[in-house]
Amino acid sequence: MKPTGTRKINTSAAAFMLQLRHDHASLSRMLRAIDGMVDRLAREPEAIQPFLAEAFGYLLDYQYGHHHPREDRLFEGIRARQPALTNTLTKLTEEHETGERETAELAAVLSTATPDQLRARKGEHLATRIHGYIRHARLH
Repeated sequence: MKPTGTRKINTSAAAFMLQLRHDHASLSRMLRAIDGMVDRLAREPEAIQPFLAEAFGYLLDYQYGHHHPREDRLFEGIRARQPALTNTLTKLTEEHETGERETAELAAVLSTATPDQLRARKGEHLATRIHGYIRHARLH
């Protein structure tokens, strides 16, 4: 039988990993919802912009403010135990940083643009940019 302290650590680690998996599932659902609506942005900005602004606010606040910092701390622990993974983990951390910058930029545009500004080309350009963001997030 394992000592109680070890069981508690294993239970905590399992709970931590379960939370990360739940976060990834939530992110996947959010990306799917964004992807399903973004093509309507240039045609229906009044209906789509509020949802997208809120979705990107969530991504910025939760994924980048809470989830990714937790992953980055996990990566540091892994680096200490598995130095061979340093390059991969560094790349993931860098992806978090670039993703956060892009998310913040998209959130700012979505929260400040007027519906008239999002009609036609600007909305189409922003939709294309959001599709690129989604592709990058899914690959990450």
